[in-house]
Amino acid sequence: MPSQVRRVVEEMMAAAESKKPAQWRPPLRSDEQDFSATLERDPNNVPALILRGQIYCTETKMHGRLRSREAFNDFEKAAQCDEKLADPHYGLGSVLYRVSLFNLADRGLFKIHEKGAMLFDKQTAAPRIRPQKWEFYADERNRLVLQGALDQFQTCQRRSKIPQKRRLKIPQ
Repeated sequence: MPSQVRRVVEEMMAAAESKKPAQWRPPLRSDEQDFSATLERDPNNVPALILRGQIYCTETKMHGRLRSREAFNDFEKAAQCDEKLADPHYGLGSVLYRVSLFNLADRGLFKIHEKGAMLFDKQTAAPRIRPQKWEFYADERNRLVLQGALDQFQTCQRRSKIPQKRRLKIPQ
């Protein structure tokens, strides 16, 4: 990852971490301790890095715990340890995308054209949700991070087409 992208991402993460979440909730799973213990024994255990990074991402998105930095570090280390896997690059792209969207929302660089709504089909009464229509006004910093996320997603697509000879084992 280019150093310029890393510098901007570090600034965005520092700004995000300075914000206090509205409400703190306990961790989603206790598996984080298991993966951390596994990683203390073997810091290059790629499956444990990926799974712990996914836990951090889920806690950030669902529970308001700001763990993007830890997820980013885990996915980046997993990508360095095993260069053929697509999963760490997908994780890196997801973290970069969410950090950039948070930065855009935090700085008010968006506009909602139409609010979301719950709609019902008149014949079947099946519910569906109409998503909000957003427009983002990205500056150079956000464009740089979003381009980094796109690069990671494209790397993931290329690597997911490479046949895997071995399967990842979940650490015990």
